[in-house]
Amino acid sequence: MIDVRNISKTFHVPHEIKALVDVSTKIDPGEVVVVCGPSGSGKSTLLRCLNRLEHADSGHIYIDGIDVLDPKTNINKLRAEVGMVFQSFNLFPHKNVFDNIALAQKVVRKRSKASAEEKTKYGSNRLAEGKLPLCAEMCATKALLAGDADVLADIYRKRVINRGASVMDWREKGVDCG
Repeated sequence: MIDVRNISKTFHVPHEIKALVDVSTKIDPGEVVVVCGPSGSGKSTLLRCLNRLEHADSGHIYIDGIDVLDPKTNINKLRAEVGMVFQSFNLFPHKNVFDNIALAQKVVRKRSKASAEEKTKYGSNRLAEGKLPLCAEMCATKALLAGDADVLADIYRKRVINRGASVMDWREKGVDCG
């Protein structure tokens, strides 16, 4: 569960910009929530605060009971459980989709190469059973991915690695997730 309580965030660049003012929400496990609004309305700032990529000026954020804003929180351990898909998709361009997914497991989950590849194969087989659109592109590099396939690759990478919530920040691109 994600519990956001009275989050505020102000940027000083060079004038004061209040990106978030007293924002609160509660998101239950399995619930899908879309935050939409015009450019500059604080959507990305809120999502970045959930993963403590931005530090809120005030308020509280709890993910599965863990206080995200507590300086004692092991933020890297939390980030390993909460996947974040960014507006720029952060795939290594010289690696194919399969290798990007496997590499992330080796780095984040400290899995052996064999274990990471097995987990990636299992994950891609589950994707194929669900007839999700990226399965045919598992051997493609980022440069060869068409349309929104790079977004899907990053989403799949996060879902194979992360067991917890997924936070996705992208511009409206009409992504069809299956």
